[in-house]
Amino acid sequence: MKMQIKNTPSVFLLASVIFLATSVALGEDKVANYSGTWDGNWTSETTAEAEGTFIAKIIQKGSTLTGTLAVPDILEKTNMPLKGSISGNKITFGDVAGVITFKGNITSESELSGKYEYPMLGDYGNWQARKSK
Repeated sequence: MKMQIKNTPSVFLLASVIFLATSVALGEDKVANYSGTWDGNWTSETTAEAEGTFIAKIIQKGSTLTGTLAVPDILEKTNMPLKGSISGNKITFGDVAGVITFKGNITSESELSGKYEYPMLGDYGNWQARKSK
C-alpha cells in the first residue's frame, strides 16, 4: 500500500508550526541577565519603624549569583560576599555567612521585591530594589 501526501502546503505549514513551537519552548530555558548594582530598601515587620537600605552588586552566571552585599543600617560589614540563585521569576540572595537572606520576585528587568530574613535578630520584613547600573 502506497501512502500519498495530497496536501503538500498543509504539511509544510504544520511542520513550520511545530518547528516554531519547539524553538519558543526551548527559548524559555534562557535566563535573563540581572548582573549589576541593585539599590534597595527594607522595612521590618517585627521592629516598629525599623527600615534601611542595601546595595547588592550582582554577578550572574546562568542561574547562579555571586557578588557583594552591603546592608549598612544593620550590619557593620558593607562588602560581604553575596551568593544566590534565580529560577524563573524567583530570586534569592544573601551574604555567604547566612546572616541575612532576601527572597522574592523579579517584577521587571529593573525591579525586584520580596521578603527578607535576619534570623540572628529574629527579624523579617519586606524589601524592594531597583537596578541602578
